[in-house]
Amino acid sequence: SVSLTMLATLFSPFLTPLNFTLWGQAYEPAQHIMKEIDVTYFQLAETVLVLLVIPMIAGMLFSNRFPKLTLGIKKPIRIISLVIFAAFVVVAFSKNVDLFLAFIGAIFLLVLFHNLTAFFGGWLVGLVGKLPVNEKKSIIIETGIQNSGLALVVIFNFFDGLGGMALVAAWWGIWHILAGLGIASVMRLWKS
Repeated sequence: SVSLTMLATLFSPFLTPLNFTLWGQAYEPAQHIMKEIDVTYFQLAETVLVLLVIPMIAGMLFSNRFPKLTLGIKKPIRIISLVIFAAFVVVAFSKNVDLFLAFIGAIFLLVLFHNLTAFFGGWLVGLVGKLPVNEKKSIIIETGIQNSGLALVVIFNFFDGLGGMALVAAWWGIWHILAGLGIASVMRLWKS
């Protein structure tokens, strides 16, 4: 699971701008926005490095060096990170309440479809690869639960908190918490 997250994180500075360009040009209403967006690989790489890679490596080193202390601070750190994420979501929603109310149905369905497709894709990869159950579970979770906190940071840093993007990422984050808890509960029952 950690390896998959690290690989996705390391490739994100290259794949994110590529995906924006590819999908933005494929969707005609977004083409005018594409001219206004200026995200370089180096800007995104720096953001990912500072927000994800350095903290992840520092956390792994800290956990390895101080395992007992890590167990003691794990719960407070989770709570703090959840509060920080909630603050991002509140900011995204508070700046876009009218958009949220107008488009919640479409946003909800879009995020739900994306998430179910990702979970199913992860399950399919594990099935086709004939992987052991624990590896299938890791791939399902890694494919289905994405870093919406990073998405919000990128949207606020590079896209000025563009309303529709921020709302999708904010709802995406809330939904991933709910879906993650749900899928984890189901997976506890999955033995073979």
